[in-house]
Amino acid sequence: MEWLDILKELEGKDIYIGSYDAGGRHYWVDNLLLRRLQLEYYPFRFKDDTNYIPSVVVLWGSRSGQVRIFTDYLVAVREQEYQGYWHWLLDFRNGF
Repeated sequence: MEWLDILKELEGKDIYIGSYDAGGRHYWVDNLLLRRLQLEYYPFRFKDDTNYIPSVVVLWGSRSGQVRIFTDYLVAVREQEYQGYWHWLLDFRNGF
């Protein structure tokens, strides 16, 4: 699964999280720093299970900072270069 592989590559690195509405009018979270990214999956993952899709992925940073990704709302994962930096964009449906 491509987006899980991307998260595994980022584990242990410092990352910034940003979240904004689809119209780009305002940010909900802008440049939230998660140091030494750690991943947790729910429910528990068995390493030999190749069809595993977690229902929740938790991105942990320092000082208990965390971002929870509910995979049933995840629509797509995109990679985009912007001004010399690579961004990984996770698209969600809003659930309302």
